[in-house]
Amino acid sequence: MWLRLCARTMLLTLVTVQLSAPDGLPQTPGASGLSVAATLWTDREWAQAQRFSPLRPPPADPTNALADNLQAAHLGHRLFFDPPLSPRDIACATCHQPERGFTDGLAVANTLAPLHRNTMTILNAGYYRWLTWDGARDSLWHQAAAPIESPKEMGSSRLHVVRVVMQSYGPEFSQLGPLPEDWGALWPSLPPAGQPGESIFDTLPPAHQEAVNRVFTTILKCLAAYERQVVSAPAPFDRYVAGGYHSPLRLRPAWFSALSPAGVRYLPHYAAVFR
Repeated sequence: MWLRLCARTMLLTLVTVQLSAPDGLPQTPGASGLSVAATLWTDREWAQAQRFSPLRPPPADPTNALADNLQAAHLGHRLFFDPPLSPRDIACATCHQPERGFTDGLAVANTLAPLHRNTMTILNAGYYRWLTWDGARDSLWHQAAAPIESPKEMGSSRLHVVRVVMQSYGPEFSQLGPLPEDWGALWPSLPPAGQPGESIFDTLPPAHQEAVNRVFTTILKCLAAYERQVVSAPAPFDRYVAGGYHSPLRLRPAWFSALSPAGVRYLPHYAAVFR
């Protein structure tokens, strides 16, 4: 994972600094009629460039049957911006603000208490195999559980989230798939808040715990379905590749040569994220 991230970072840096013609080369097609790109790229380098652009859809998530369900994504979008998911009125978007690139602009995240690192963007998060700064989460929906139930972040719990979703989005949520047996009668009788590790949750009958966990997981998968839709706009590199050899943009391809063949093979299912 870190090799892949390093490769993408290097590509982004080199693309950014080399969007002008090298010294001594014309800014427009020369007398031969060939563009600057045609005089710079080898066939092998151009084939590699086309592997990296345009940005492909995120890789499939076999752990989330709702990953590419647009109805789930629409619900996840509403949940992402809904402060009542937390009893402290903190939404996912409190820290992941669209106008700040889905971060909060702070050096260290701080909602209910300071954390140890800054807020990661969710832009293009659907492309990554491991989530969070330390790679502790292996899927978008798995990652979403941590801030919701963290006393330093959203200060919520799965019992609270389940109740809010059923109260506010019950009919829409129920269309996404079968719910636990007798769920319509069960959820209003559950405690208003609680999560694993707390006695109010741990003393529930095992069948009730399982039902709550199942519904909570589906809610998380709706959030993940929305986050998979949050992708960045095309980069200058994408416009360059789309323009082909006669692109009006000029880009030196030498940085492709800096990637070893092994490094390129390390990206078999991912387009480079320059964005």
